[in-house]
Amino acid sequence: MYVDGVLNASADDNTNPNDDPTNTQNLFIGALNSGSNFLDGTMDELSIIRKALNATEIADVYNKTLSSGQHSATVYATDVEGNQDSATRYFTTE
Repeated sequence: MYVDGVLNASADDNTNPNDDPTNTQNLFIGALNSGSNFLDGTMDELSIIRKALNATEIADVYNKTLSSGQHSATVYATDVEGNQDSATRYFTTE
């Protein structure tokens, strides 16, 4: 786990979500998988990336700034009942 672009913690994990494209397990961010022990704080600029990044790639992502202009971000989610939804937000940087 990187915090502010610096390696803060690591663990070996040999699982690959691409091994099972029908994987329906929930992903918990800021809580245990039991839905308890919620994070008492905030997260900023959280990214989920489909591949492992090396330290150089993480530094590049952390140090990247958006150019001036209009940008968008889209979030996709599926609730526990299987309902899917997405939302797109637009923002402008100067």
